[in-house]
Amino acid sequence: MKSKHETDKIIFEEKIQNLQSKLRERDDSEIDHKTKGVTEDKTTKDSGEQFSNPAALLKPRLNRWKANNLEKKALMDLYTRNVSIIKDAFETIKAETGISSNDEIVTTFIKAEEQNYSLYNYVNTLNSEIDMIDETNKNIKAEIERHEKLSKMSETEKALARLNLKQEIEEMRAKNI
Repeated sequence: MKSKHETDKIIFEEKIQNLQSKLRERDDSEIDHKTKGVTEDKTTKDSGEQFSNPAALLKPRLNRWKANNLEKKALMDLYTRNVSIIKDAFETIKAETGISSNDEIVTTFIKAEEQNYSLYNYVNTLNSEIDMIDETNKNIKAEIERHEKLSKMSETEKALARLNLKQEIEEMRAKNI
């Protein structure tokens, strides 16, 4: 929770800084644009006509500030909501556990997470061992069945099987040479 809070806080601060830099850029571009317009107006118009309607000049700036302030307010509301949720969670934990220090709660939580992680790894290791044992058991059962089948064969069948195996061995040797 603490790391999520810190992440949200950093993201919020970055958004605020981005909005402030955009606002500065817009203001700078407006000032540059108006300064160019003022120099052109001075050559073509009277200086009295240039500022005849200041409300028209300031209204777009006011609207941009309102929009920016609404975005900032929404971000602040989200941030305060997250903070209050985290604060309530810590208060609930404090009430249930009797631990009074936030640092102690965080330390306890981290230790529990580490223990859960080690238990998870242990269970995975046991599962892989179980899979290996199952495979070994299947192989042993197949061997047992093969030996039981051999023990049930009569002497003539065994002799016939030996003869077939010898022929296969000779054929393999002939192919290899």
